[in-house]
Amino acid sequence: MRRCIVWLFAIILFSSVGCDCGDITQGCKEDSDCTGRACKVEKCWCKEGVCTDFGGPCANDADCHETEQCKNGTCVSKRCGSDADCPDGEKCNTLLGTCYKDTSGCTDDTSCTNGKVCCDLGDGQGTRCNFPKCLVHEDCQTGSKNTCVKPITCEGSATAACIGGVCKCEEPCGGADCGSGKCCQASSNQCIDNPQPCADLQCPPGTDPPPADQFTTDPKSCEQTGPKCECIKRKPLPVGEAGLDSEIALLSGKAVVSAYNKTYGDLVVGFEQADGTVKWEFVDGIPAGGKVVGAADGPRGGIEDGGDDVGLYTSIAVANTNVYVSYHDKTNGTLKFALRKGDAWTTHVVDKTGKGVGRYTSLTMANGNPAIAYFVVDDGSGNTALRVAVAKSAEPGAETDWTITTVTSAALPACKGACDAAKKEVCVQEGTAFSCKVPTAKEADCKPTACKDGEEACVSGKCLKIVADVANPPLPKGIGLFPSVASNAAGALYITFYDNNKGDLKLARQPAAGGKFTVSTLDSTGDVGQFTSLALDAQERGHVAYVDIDNGDIKYVLFDKAGKVLATEVVDDGFTNSATGGEEHLLADCSIAVDSTGKPRIVYQDATVQSIKMAIQTNPKQWTKKKLAGAGGSEAGAFGFFADQVLNNNTSHISNYRYDLKNDNSGLNLRTWQP
Repeated sequence: MRRCIVWLFAIILFSSVGCDCGDITQGCKEDSDCTGRACKVEKCWCKEGVCTDFGGPCANDADCHETEQCKNGTCVSKRCGSDADCPDGEKCNTLLGTCYKDTSGCTDDTSCTNGKVCCDLGDGQGTRCNFPKCLVHEDCQTGSKNTCVKPITCEGSATAACIGGVCKCEEPCGGADCGSGKCCQASSNQCIDNPQPCADLQCPPGTDPPPADQFTTDPKSCEQTGPKCECIKRKPLPVGEAGLDSEIALLSGKAVVSAYNKTYGDLVVGFEQADGTVKWEFVDGIPAGGKVVGAADGPRGGIEDGGDDVGLYTSIAVANTNVYVSYHDKTNGTLKFALRKGDAWTTHVVDKTGKGVGRYTSLTMANGNPAIAYFVVDDGSGNTALRVAVAKSAEPGAETDWTITTVTSAALPACKGACDAAKKEVCVQEGTAFSCKVPTAKEADCKPTACKDGEEACVSGKCLKIVADVANPPLPKGIGLFPSVASNAAGALYITFYDNNKGDLKLARQPAAGGKFTVSTLDSTGDVGQFTSLALDAQERGHVAYVDIDNGDIKYVLFDKAGKVLATEVVDDGFTNSATGGEEHLLADCSIAVDSTGKPRIVYQDATVQSIKMAIQTNPKQWTKKKLAGAGGSEAGAFGFFADQVLNNNTSHISNYRYDLKNDNSGLNLRTWQP
């Protein structure tokens, strides 16, 4: 528009004063006559052109300089993308985006002069003579049509390099030693840090790229040689000490064992394989978000970090293909439950009311639903208790899916573990009351009467009886320890247990499923009832194996469905039948089963010589005893810890833990026995 105004003004002025270009504007013949502007000749009515600004408004290309074009009402620089963008007789230099008159077409280098070479511009643009000028090293190594450069060949370690626009053969990085940890990059011909091997490799948790020290970097080319860039699975974590606090069941004829893994503090379940080995599944105790440091498909998913200490006092049952496990969460003091359906495990808290909830769990299936008997150290009201939790369905999934009943309870004895040893407090008895006191004088210095050394404490001139009161003792005082639960066909429960306040073996039974429990004593002769194990026969009679602590015996009680004791027998008194006689104590960890003929069999540990034994009742008060392993047998190690058994037809499938420290071969031991 500006040019149009100038043009109209020039016409008017010419009409009035004649052709006097010098009066109108700076005259010009070519662009060089103008300063920062262009010379327009074709629009001038004078012999000389008119200097105009580049750019500016326009209606069409005619309003713009020949090096411009009109776009969107503005003169802009004319660039081309192909020959079609150029005037007739001109071609497009796609590198520069400008049109040129092709007067230098050539057939080969001989048709060019002055050191020029014949360049094939590509894309159908033909050829032209031009001076070769490289821009990057690659032009000299592979050639470049746009820069008229042809590749050159170098000898030895020299490489083609672009130096000052000229291709030359040069030693890598000028032949300089890049130094330790560096190499010469061919593309830039510069020294760089050695590249990280497999830098683009992304490895999932539990895997790593190949170790960097397995790669070699050529200092003159940065080329690396080494293993294939693929993720390598990490070594699996060790299984750890698995098999403690174990109990056995059968799944498709093979042993399945619940246990505690002492190494990690986890609940684990082991599945017997065809070759007799055990494959462990880690069920609970792995912390969420733990760092994967081992193979992701190995033990604990490769997570070594510790979580809650769970998996003590396990008990297991199998129904159809489901696996049920009850266990104790030591960290939180709760009873927990795990269910395996298919190949997936779920866990949840069953009971958290009180302290030390869920010790000595015993699990059975009652009319198709899991039922758990367990001991509570402190029910929250100062009592120890025996509780039972019965699920409302076959597959409980939450705490609300259980009905919890206190079967029996008793006040916590003595000082309830409250005495502070740091303050030198001791638990003393004064009359029927127990309290924590700090002795005011030594026993011999007590006035008016000296106290019995180690038995009495002198408190304000009184000799008071010292009562053992260990905080969290290994075997707590109370009622409901070592429960063993069984169910009749209708779902009514029988529970045998140990009363550690009185040292008695007791029975709690329901007249019907869901009914009120009746508690009775089965044996009160001495300190009896630890490691109790209960099995019901077809007549709903109860067969019980247990330990007589005073005498170190394995004992047996038979009772009817009403709880009436029918027989009490000593199964093994610890005396051997060797020529020299002898006595083996203590007997422990017993498990009873009843065969198809109604005969009981008991597997147990001889803790003195650490062997595992089997006792089979042949007639009332007659038992045949067999050593299965340990105590000088062909198998090395100490056997019988956490001994348990389950029957399949007439075959006992037995689990126990073996310690073999000498050969570093401790672990779960599975075996079978049949008459």
